[in-house]
Amino acid sequence: MKLALATQPESYSELVVRSLKLYRQTLGPSFLLAFLVAVIVFIPRLICVAVGQNVFLTTKHWGQQQLLFITIYMSSLWFYGALLWGIHCIQQLGKREHFIAEIKAAGKRMLYVFGAAFILILIGMLTLLIDRPLHYVFLEIMQLNLHRYVFAVLMFTLIAIRASIPLLIFLLFYFYFPLIIVESDGIFLALKQSATLVWGHVCRTLKLILTPWLCYLIVLILIKMVFKINFHVFFMPFELISDLPTAAFNILILAFFIPWTGALMLVQLKDLELRKKAVRKKNDPH
Repeated sequence: MKLALATQPESYSELVVRSLKLYRQTLGPSFLLAFLVAVIVFIPRLICVAVGQNVFLTTKHWGQQQLLFITIYMSSLWFYGALLWGIHCIQQLGKREHFIAEIKAAGKRMLYVFGAAFILILIGMLTLLIDRPLHYVFLEIMQLNLHRYVFAVLMFTLIAIRASIPLLIFLLFYFYFPLIIVESDGIFLALKQSATLVWGHVCRTLKLILTPWLCYLIVLILIKMVFKINFHVFFMPFELISDLPTAAFNILILAFFIPWTGALMLVQLKDLELRKKAVRKKNDPH
């Protein structure tokens, strides 16, 4: 059954509920793709499990490690794009396409996705030009004999600035991916549209993005406490090496949450577009 699309901007709780309804509709059809995405992002940890040590902490094969991470990143984007396209079809038409058709649909847009991702990497590298002088200021403050209160305020301000720059870039361009995959925007149009939609709704966007991942973390903690099972959050550093059954269990749990992130991304994108449309209508009533 097709889920009715929103016709006006909604509150945080309404968007979460809407995303969960879409997630319930799409979990079954999209689970295979979600499972493949989970397997791909866990490949580095599975390698560590296989060899019995954290090979990614060494620089012995640094070039090979970088190539592996790039391959994993590109592959995960492709399968996640296929999952997003499938969720979009269910959201718009009430039915999904065939598994292979979804992969092909995402594949047609991957060059645009990789191009946009490359631009964002360049933007991230440019932020280092800002970060370096901030680092020097940080070191200079450390040498000054300041009052503890003044020192704490200055340090907190510098840390906040250094952390907020990459976070702001991530949030502003977060929706380039669905804009390219679902709405077939070009590279620069997708980046521009994403920044335009998010601007003015940065905190709201961050809160919604974090919601499924916080729930994911809470579920893992509860599982650890109740069943005494070791776990590692996939995006955290490789501090420990677990066994294969534990890694497989983590993959399965992650696969259940990935479709929710996709559903919430599309619901949130629609809401931001409605908000932008409402602002235009208010500014130009004729």
